[in-house]
Amino acid sequence: MPVELRASRLPLLMRCAGAAYLETAQDSTAELDRANEWGHMVHHWKETGEIRGPNKRTESALRKALNASGIDRLSLWPSGGRHEQAVAVRVDGNREVRSSHDEILGDSRWITGTDDFDWYLLDDSLWIDDLKTGKWYDDPEDPGTNRFPQDVRSPQLRLYALAIATLVNYRGRVNVSLTHWPRLPVERRHSPPVRYWTSYTTEELNDYYAELEALYARIQAGIGGNLSLSPGDHCRFCPARAGCFVAQPIEPSPFQHYRRN
Repeated sequence: MPVELRASRLPLLMRCAGAAYLETAQDSTAELDRANEWGHMVHHWKETGEIRGPNKRTESALRKALNASGIDRLSLWPSGGRHEQAVAVRVDGNREVRSSHDEILGDSRWITGTDDFDWYLLDDSLWIDDLKTGKWYDDPEDPGTNRFPQDVRSPQLRLYALAIATLVNYRGRVNVSLTHWPRLPVERRHSPPVRYWTSYTTEELNDYYAELEALYARIQAGIGGNLSLSPGDHCRFCPARAGCFVAQPIEPSPFQHYRRN
């Protein structure tokens, strides 16, 4: 059973490996398609400064957002940095990192992804940035905050830090930032992006490599029939939720604390 491991799925897989081997839904919705089109367009603008979207209306919406937010592309992603770097990390116990993944897509021994931006700060320390355009959910209990905040210490960004540091043979502290410029709601799109920061030592990234190898082992065990399912809030975002017998219900339910055995 071939399993493709993508860096973008690591935040879910690290919580429950079942999403890698249970049957998943591939449904596409118009809203999801629009979100993906917007994300691709904004990432292309980040890299090139060019506005190139799926249609004139979407391109116009980005121009309006750029003017309203006052966002400065080169102050956020300076010239000289590297954009959209493909990475692949081997996790079956034979450690290897590559700067291309075209020839190994679909090989479950590798986790593949694309680092949005990497460069060096003024003190010559390595810097990784990830641009997110996902929706901002206002928290009714804490106005002005995001109910589902972006996580700068997510497993996805940690993998990029590990991969890029290995590829450039860098052994100092790696700085990681996450730049959140939401597509929705519109008032957030028309505001400057928010950037979050963290950092990792070489030792922390080495330890994380071991966690990735342990994840691979859990996935292989699951493929072999030894399921390791861990329900929780993350079930809301899992593509295998519909067919998972321990998935946590999305809506509050008097039965949400019970599981089928």
